Formats: sequence, structure tokens, C-alpha cells
Amino acid sequence: MIVGPIFISFASPFFVCVAIVILTLIYFLYARRKKHNEIPTTKGFLLNKMSTKMRLVKILTFILSSAAILIFISASLDPRLAKYETNSTQSRRILILFDGSGSMTVGFDDSNSPLPSYEKTRMGRAGIFVRKLVEKREGDAFSLIFFDSNSYISRDFTTDGKQIIEVLQPERLASASLENLSEALRLKEDAEAKGTQSEKGLFFAKDFILSHNGYRGDEILVYVGDLELQNYGLDRKVPVILQKFKDEYQIKTYAVAITSDYTKITDEERRQLSSQKLGLFSGTSVPVYKIEDVNSIEEISNLIAKDIPTATLHKTVLDQKSLALYFLMAGFVFIAFAIVVSEKFPKIP
Repeated sequence: MIVGPIFISFASPFFVCVAIVILTLIYFLYARRKKHNEIPTTKGFLLNKMSTKMRLVKILTFILSSAAILIFISASLDPRLAKYETNSTQSRRILILFDGSGSMTVGFDDSNSPLPSYEKTRMGRAGIFVRKLVEKREGDAFSLIFFDSNSYISRDFTTDGKQIIEVLQPERLASASLENLSEALRLKEDAEAKGTQSEKGLFFAKDFILSHNGYRGDEILVYVGDLELQNYGLDRKVPVILQKFKDEYQIKTYAVAITSDYTKITDEERRQLSSQKLGLFSGTSVPVYKIEDVNSIEEISNLIAKDIPTATLHKTVLDQKSLALYFLMAGFVFIAFAIVVSEKFPKIP
């Protein structure tokens, strides 16, 4: 319990025992003195005979004794000074909402690229981005949720970044039923076509954050996907929902749009499609970044890693040096003064 700047723990049996012993000694001391000083006379007679000085001495003795008792009781509560400090830490809770639909896994944007097949896919490039972000935010707790036609939690919040990176390895993303084929063929020709239901995925991620037993209120949601619908149109709900999460639930959101395209369109058409995807976020305050090729991933991961704010955690730091010893010393001083004053009390003839 905290009372002002003092923290009371009620956790020291030793001080409780000391207080009981002291109070018992005080009782016997005063009982003995009362018996010793008693004379056969009336209270009124004594009051008439006592001088003003004697009365003041008696009052002072009572005050000192009472103060000593209160101090000993306070010492038994093991009081400690409480320091209120605001500490900043780089630790954040970041949820990656990852688009795992067919449009992320099928096809290549450049069949002549010497890069490994996995890196040529949208999912491959998204996976590289996540890996780099995790590496740049070492110490943060990451969680990974996949969505396509359904949504599921792949990894709960963990500070072990290797678990997140491991999930996004090519062998994890390829279809298990096609394990005898080369990865390139599996991703380009035979990847399972899955529909995209990003709206459900977004709300699934939001509910996961808010209902998590470690919810702190400063979690971050990073959407990683191609912003396309199942019917190949653009998903205009993604920026609206991300803005809603930011405004209503104070969840800071980011969007990483994988704008590279595997279809046979011209460079100009590809640039127009990329511009349209980014244009979906016009009028929102949600930061959006685009990944067009592998070369842009390093820069984008750097930008987001630096933009993620430092977590500010408010916590009470307790001084480990107990005040109980000082209270005991003060109590002994007060009781010593009380005894000295009492001994100096004039005897009544």
C-alpha cells in the first residue's frame, strides 16, 4: 500500500515482534512507577500540590511516550520510500498481419531475375521484409497472423525473433502436397489458390490484441499484403479499417503494400496499379509503404523500424533501503527522553 511517498509492505514479522516487546516494557515500566509513586491521598489534593512545572513535565512525558509508541508501530509496518519514475524502453508488442492468399504466392514478376524463386513472389518479398523488420527491432515482442479465406494465429507474441523468421521460410510456405516438386514450380504453377478476406483478418487481429492477457494499450499492427480482393479488384476497406483501429482503439497501424505484379502488363500499367494502391490511403493518417522489388525492402524496413515509437512505461520504483531501522532509532530516542523526564519528576512528599 502506498500512502503519499511512503510504501507500506506489512511484511516484516521482526519489526512487529520488536514493537510488541517495546510496548510490553513500557507498560511494566509505567506500572512499576505508578506503584512506587502512589501515596495515600486524594487526586484533588495532589492536583493542588503539583506546581505548573510538574504538570508540564508530566504532559511532556506522556507526549514523548505516545510518540515513541506510534513510531514503534510505524516501524513494524516496514515503511519504504516510494520513488515515481518514468522509464523508457525500446520494447514494443508488434503484430504482423500477413496476407497468405493465392495472389501472394502465385507467379513471378520477372522470369529473367537471377534471384531465388521464393524472393520473386509477393509473399517471398513480404517475408524478407518481415525478417528484416524483426532483425532491426531486436528485443521487441512479435506476433504473426496469417489471413486468406480464413485467419489463424501462427505465433503468439514472443521476443524470440527466430520463431517469426522461421515461419516465413520457403519450405513453410510451400504446399505440403507438392513437396516432390521444385519450389519454383510449386510457387509458380501449383500454389493453392486462396481467396482474400482482409476485412475478417483485420478484425481477427484487432480482437486478438484487445483480448490478449498481456494487453498494454500500446500495441502496433502492421498489415502486409497486396491490397487486392478475391475478384482482383482493389480492397478499399483496408485503409478505412486500419484508421478505425487507430482512432477507436489507439492501435498504431502501418500498411506495407506489395505492389510488384506478376501479370503480363506494361511498366506503365504496373506503375499506375501501384499508384492506385497507395491512393487508397489518401485521407487517412495510416503510414503506407510500397515494396516493388527486393532492392526496396531494406529501405522500407529501416523506415518503419525507425518510425515505430519508443514504448514509454510508467512504473513505481521502490527504494530498497527500508525506513524501519530509522523509525526504531527514533522510537528509542523518544522513549529515552520520556524515561529521563520521568526520572526527573519530583517526588511528592
